[in-house]
Amino acid sequence: MQIKMNDYVALENKQTYITENPLAEVQLLIDCGEGINILQIPPHWLETFADLDLERIRTYPHTPKLKAELVKYWRDCTAVNQTNVFITEGSMDGIRIACRLFLERGDRVLGNIPTFNAAESEIKLSGALYDGVLLAAENNYVFNCDVFLQRLDSRHKMVFIDNPNNPTGQVIPLDQIRRIAAAAARLGIGVVIDEAYGDYMAMENSAINLLDSFENIVVLRTFSKGFGLAGMRIGYLFASGSELAQSLSKVTDAYSVCVFSRLMAQAALGDLDFLQQVNEKAKELKDRLRAEPWQNLTISATGENVPIMLLSHRDSAVDLAAALAERGIKAISGKEFSGLGKNSVRFRIPQEKDLAEVIDGLQEVDGE
Repeated sequence: MQIKMNDYVALENKQTYITENPLAEVQLLIDCGEGINILQIPPHWLETFADLDLERIRTYPHTPKLKAELVKYWRDCTAVNQTNVFITEGSMDGIRIACRLFLERGDRVLGNIPTFNAAESEIKLSGALYDGVLLAAENNYVFNCDVFLQRLDSRHKMVFIDNPNNPTGQVIPLDQIRRIAAAAARLGIGVVIDEAYGDYMAMENSAINLLDSFENIVVLRTFSKGFGLAGMRIGYLFASGSELAQSLSKVTDAYSVCVFSRLMAQAALGDLDFLQQVNEKAKELKDRLRAEPWQNLTISATGENVPIMLLSHRDSAVDLAAALAERGIKAISGKEFSGLGKNSVRFRIPQEKDLAEVIDGLQEVDGE
């Protein structure tokens, strides 16, 4: 039987490296694939549940305090109020919401290649064309704002940029985001900045700093990365201007995200020392990986604190993810990203206890 459904959903092959069970295919002992925090959650965060009134489970999750805490957290960067803040189920939910807000069948979206592959797929599942600007390998995948702006025109309905970029981990300077937002504003184009890894760059570089100056920006954030709450599935988005905020209120669910997740997020915002420790440890471990005298492995332009990076082998015939898997190391194959091949992987720095073994494995692959 041919069931009638959205033809883009029926025909689009969704790109995602997310799996229900990340170890279903092969048991890999060292995870350098999933983009999670490499430190444990501070035990005192769990005190959030110690005095929890279980009556709150019976009611819907009314937690305006979380929005108030988010506004307070960002008060040095923007003057937006709680009506411009929306709670989401991680930044992935924010991407779906942005697609629902901006996109219709036949629209065009300008973005980077490579980028977060699930975001690219969500755009295509909305019936839109993803117009990708290639991050050039010969330029070490560095984002080129001038090239990007040359591609932007009135045919586009939305701009999508992940900053820091996934998979390279590079941080795009705020001045370049500002130039893009200004050019897009002149054409009436919405700009969506996915800052899923934003807790690994300075707050001064967040596009949230632009919300007071523009009316066409949506910034996506999550507690999954730096704050270590991936399993709680909670994030948020900030919208510039009243028009976007009013429209977003129509396509979001005020009751999304359970009360437990909301309370954990509030606790996380009250412990910024932990976030600083995470950044310091990420930089320390990443520096040790980047300091190795690699012969055949290369590392793309990447932020010093951001725990992911694009690792490539000079030989295009090498299946780098498979070579690492043979050594018990999980990484995300470049085949999962538009514009990359099997000789690349999205590589997340390992936990400190695994670093020596990971370096040994990389050295073996590098020397083959």
